[in-house]
Amino acid sequence: MLIIKNLELLISVIVALVLGFMNVLVHQSQCEINTHRNNFFFAAPAPPVLEAGSAGAKKSQLVSNSVVSKQICVSQEMHQPVITASMSDIERVLVQHGLINVNSIAPEIRVDLRYATPNNFTGKVLYVGLRKCYLQPEAAEMLAQAQQALQAKHPNYHLLILDCARPNSVQEEMWESIKNTNKNRYVADPKKGSIHSYGAAVDLTIIDSVTGQELDMGTPFDYFGSLASTSSQYVEGHMAAGKLSEQAYQNRLILQDAMKSVGFIALESEWWHFNAFNKSMVKQKYERIN
Repeated sequence: MLIIKNLELLISVIVALVLGFMNVLVHQSQCEINTHRNNFFFAAPAPPVLEAGSAGAKKSQLVSNSVVSKQICVSQEMHQPVITASMSDIERVLVQHGLINVNSIAPEIRVDLRYATPNNFTGKVLYVGLRKCYLQPEAAEMLAQAQQALQAKHPNYHLLILDCARPNSVQEEMWESIKNTNKNRYVADPKKGSIHSYGAAVDLTIIDSVTGQELDMGTPFDYFGSLASTSSQYVEGHMAAGKLSEQAYQNRLILQDAMKSVGFIALESEWWHFNAFNKSMVKQKYERIN
């Protein structure tokens, strides 16, 4: 009797292993897997579903850039926005390029798009009718993981998004406002392209949900000067001169730690700017948003 029970247990274990292996194979067939930095990258979602005559659920595939690689397939029906008549022109363009609203997968992230208001270096509203943060699905998933990493260490802190995907037409407006000044090195020439214009870059800071205040980062967003740099070449000198406080420096480190832990690449000249991938990879993976 004992032998029969042990045999039944052994058969159950074998069946479970076989089923598990088959599930992995099926999952891999659904999520096109490429490797980069020992992480999994999944195919971008299918084109957005139009409001009229929308089809059934399709699979969209997101990226996981966590330290421990994992596979994520999220239903497109859940996260891919539906194009509606109420959408602004700019939002329609972003959705048509396959971008998703970050808050659809990470509602705890806060959004305050500065170019949707005059509160930016141009003094003009550049995003008419856009208040949501749209990114490539891979970048959005990375950002969701960065929020988790941040709150694991600082439960009251939330990422506050200042800019996300930026059509190249807006990049041209920015460039025109500054190209003939000594600050033009802080704005990407639209002919060369900004990673923002591919939906794979994000500008952000941190807000404390208890105080309702943004953390002091030493400069405002879009500050054009070396005080905004995270390079030790400048940071040490500014701290020694009393221009950058120890608290602001530590706050920058908190932001960098959360973002870099999931694979984002920091831009040294701007404490707020992070790229999901390097420029060559971005241009291979995505189309520029005009």
